Amino acid sequence: MTPRWLRRLLGFFEARPPIVVLAAAMVVIGVLGLIDALTGPELRFFVFYWPPIALVTWVAGRRLGLVAVALSGLVWLVANLPLEGPSGMPEVVAWNLLVNTMSFAALALGVAYIRKVSDRQRTMALTDFMTGVPNARAFLAALPGELDRARRHGKPLSLAYLDVDDFKSINDTLGHEAGNELLRVIAQSIRAALRASDTVARLGGDEFAMLLPESDLAAARGAVERVLAQLAEEVARRRWPVTFSVGLVSCTTLECTSEEMLQRADALMYEVKREGKSSLRGFEMGAAS
Repeated sequence: MTPRWLRRLLGFFEARPPIVVLAAAMVVIGVLGLIDALTGPELRFFVFYWPPIALVTWVAGRRLGLVAVALSGLVWLVANLPLEGPSGMPEVVAWNLLVNTMSFAALALGVAYIRKVSDRQRTMALTDFMTGVPNARAFLAALPGELDRARRHGKPLSLAYLDVDDFKSINDTLGHEAGNELLRVIAQSIRAALRASDTVARLGGDEFAMLLPESDLAAARGAVERVLAQLAEEVARRRWPVTFSVGLVSCTTLECTSEEMLQRADALMYEVKREGKSSLRGFEMGAAS
């Protein structure tokens, strides 16, 4: 488990432009080079170059990490060139430079690989394997941040729950592969009908959620109606006997919470299902709601 202080440090630098991270690391490396030069050949400092190289690689990527490697090698050379003895100095310096630079490069490549694996695992943990869209965990993690952003900028935020009516009949009559294909078509259709700034997620089973930033109830209703029209066309073309029930909630007040929006959208969706299915019901959460 990553220590809290390290998570905070990485989070601080990940919020900065990569070139700023590289510049900060080079300041540290420059200071290390100065200390290296002042302490003489008895004390070796090359291992202390590793942390800034690792930081640049983790935060800014392999390419800038290798830039940090090259610059670190140059700083080490400038700091240590006057310190080597006169006997065989060029060969000794060249060998030490090669060994140190190789250790720097190995570190950078190792950190880059670990970051790649970590990012892949994080993506897999937040992605629904069946449909390729974010899963419930990712959606629930994104909602508070979007709500905070809406509050800061004074913009509305809308959330929709979509449930497939009679989904079980697809599995029972056409098989589970047809049911899986239906889920993939739903995810693709929703994503195609929404804006790039909107979020679609599969919550599990046959339930999907949509998060619509900067959309009041009217705008969100229009967006969801476009989604439903696209879905109706897709299921009709494939002759799938399903419809869709949607609960839609829009927040235009600072007092909304994630839990309230989720509960309200879920309740509206189930009201639609109880009252005949295949419909959309919306609600605007005001200060008095």
